[in-house]
Amino acid sequence: LLGIGLSFLPTTPGHTRAHWLSSEDYSQYGDDVTTVLPSMPAPDGGPLKPCDYKPCLENQVPCSQLAASTRCLCPGFTLHSEVPDAPDLRTVSWNGSEVVVRWCAPYSYVTAYHVTIGGQERRKFGKDQRSGGVGKVEDVLLCSCHIRSECLSQ
Repeated sequence: LLGIGLSFLPTTPGHTRAHWLSSEDYSQYGDDVTTVLPSMPAPDGGPLKPCDYKPCLENQVPCSQLAASTRCLCPGFTLHSEVPDAPDLRTVSWNGSEVVVRWCAPYSYVTAYHVTIGGQERRKFGKDQRSGGVGKVEDVLLCSCHIRSECLSQ
């Protein structure tokens, strides 16, 4: 599986230090990088709240966009320069004509999801998808990858 995610962790009181990186640092990856930080406190002036982000829900607004628009906090996503965690495989079922796989997204930067069967990629899914048919198969291996990195399987 490949996917993309971005989030900001809450900080604890005390000294904190920001590390700003220019998009030039990631030019070898070929993706445009935009860092979006909440610029204001929560609308009610209180502390920022967790975003209403559900990693198992298909076609939802990415958490980074929720954070930018509502000034909420996303779960601790890995950076796009790190190998993503494996997705959480929920079900593998037969719908009468093919095997259907359902998973939850990892809290990682993901660009797509790949279903591998017998060492061969069977199907690629978009970063917003959490399920799909993979044809008639006996064994299913679900992986998450970042472009140009090793897959982690589950």
